[in-house]
Amino acid sequence: MSAAARLCALISLLCFAAKQAAAMSAPAKVRIAMCQVLTVDSDRAGNFARIEKALAEAKQGGAQIARIPEGSVLGWENPEAHRLAHPIPGKDAERFQQLARRFDMMLCAGLDEKDGDRLYGAVILADRSGGVREQYKNSA
Repeated sequence: MSAAARLCALISLLCFAAKQAAAMSAPAKVRIAMCQVLTVDSDRAGNFARIEKALAEAKQGGAQIARIPEGSVLGWENPEAHRLAHPIPGKDAERFQQLARRFDMMLCAGLDEKDGDRLYGAVILADRSGGVREQYKNSA
């Protein structure tokens, strides 16, 4: 999938999230945080710690939706991702769902997904209660 197609899919997910957030709390405006997170290849625990810090900052800034970039759990183009990735549903997606509940915000998160012997770049949209509203994957 081309970069333009991925961008369109991301924008669509964010628009869906904004619509859902507006329906839940009826704000005049919806604040979306585009979180920048330093990722280190294969450092799942450290990457999640940095993701949590970014979400805390987003929440403090009044965000109702936070976007975590692709490859945020295992690192961008990590050669070990095929071995380390989990399926969806699975541990990494569940962790993002827990974070959405904890921070009471919708969370659009990019992660690697293992499905059988295939690896995908995936995005999940978790609502404030931690439920997955949308899921998207493409070949990595």
